[in-house]
Amino acid sequence: MAVPGWQLRNVTEGFIEDALLNVHVKDTFERFSREATVWIADPDGSKRNSYLDFTECMLRVGPPRRHAHTLASDPDNGETHTLLTDGGHTLLSSPTAENRFGGFVRNPHEEAGVLRLDLLSHDTWLRKRDIFYTANQQGIEDTLQDLVTRFTPLVWNPNLVDVQNDRTIDRSWKGERLVTVIEELATKSDGEEFGATDDREFFFRPREAQDSPVSFTPDRWDDYDIDGDAGREVTRVTIYYGQSGENAVTVQNRERQLELQERLGADRPVIQEKTKSFPEIETEEAAEEKGHSILDRRDAIKVLELETWDAHGVRPGDVAPVVIPEKNVDDEFRVAEIVYRWIEDDTLVTLARNAEGVVDLLVELSEDLTRIDLRAGSDEATITEMLEFEVYQENSVKVEVLERSIPDDQFQWGEHKGGWGDPAGGPGGRWGDNMGAWTQHTEV
Repeated sequence: MAVPGWQLRNVTEGFIEDALLNVHVKDTFERFSREATVWIADPDGSKRNSYLDFTECMLRVGPPRRHAHTLASDPDNGETHTLLTDGGHTLLSSPTAENRFGGFVRNPHEEAGVLRLDLLSHDTWLRKRDIFYTANQQGIEDTLQDLVTRFTPLVWNPNLVDVQNDRTIDRSWKGERLVTVIEELATKSDGEEFGATDDREFFFRPREAQDSPVSFTPDRWDDYDIDGDAGREVTRVTIYYGQSGENAVTVQNRERQLELQERLGADRPVIQEKTKSFPEIETEEAAEEKGHSILDRRDAIKVLELETWDAHGVRPGDVAPVVIPEKNVDDEFRVAEIVYRWIEDDTLVTLARNAEGVVDLLVELSEDLTRIDLRAGSDEATITEMLEFEVYQENSVKVEVLERSIPDDQFQWGEHKGGWGDPAGGPGGRWGDNMGAWTQHTEV
């Protein structure tokens, strides 16, 4: 029995592609970086018309290809399943494929009898529109529903929307990107994550970390690459605190800024900033303490890439145990990105050690665009600035005054003396430099 691999379903026309050659899928924590590429055999060019721009597609994947398998019957209902083994563990898996990536075609192109399709995820629809919109005393959930149904082809499913703080909004947006508006609404609530499912349904939900279905022990990876210094030294931290997100504290380390200036040969102190939001913190003192703890945490978050296989159930953001004995790695990591390459028969997983600040790093590792994730921080917050130490500076100013005399009959273009025909110096004044030497006066 052949174990199923990847399938391409043309959702728009309702058929499963029968000439699929290869599949690459990149799933990332930063949802707007999710993408896929498929290759289809098309020797006579007849496939092209079925995959025009914006054709909706679904990539599905069957049971793992590397595992031992036999047919078995489920005693509960008599159905036949594929019996799989993974590292000595027996799994009862459905023989049907499961959805793994949903999106639409962009820029199909054909070469040497092969049709290549680049697929963008449905999350992309949230970035495609600049909108003009006014929310007049509307709740956040009602505003989200109106925005999604009016400006995108995404399906509104109320079961996938969980607004933690459904505040009333009275606000106008003029020509702003839709994703920016939704980010602002999430900020006013509780910093929820949002995007689109593979079935083109909009979701808005609290940020939660799930356990990975795969533990990356030595028998579950083929190779690894460790980047132990992927963290970035921070010299200024802004903490938004309180449920309203309308107060903030900034903590700086001037000494470290000066150290970096000297080390890098910069013209001014080097500021590398992080912005964090902690709605559960209620006081300025606690927010300041949290800022200092982040500022003083100088150890970098370890990042590694594993080469493995299958792991189709792993999702970005999952918490996975990783064990690499020869590098003394035995810790929990979070998945930043996972790349599947079907014919190459490998899976590449990028992970970051599950420590404070890891969520920001997951975004940095996987994003293709730059955006600041303020979560529950308000853009109208009152920010209190705290410095690690004060810098006293004494300025000394030295001024020299120089004077130079100009004869009355000197020719000067455009001045009130010495112009053309000035009678004091004859017709036009005397040519040449007749000014005296510079005279230095007392320093002031």
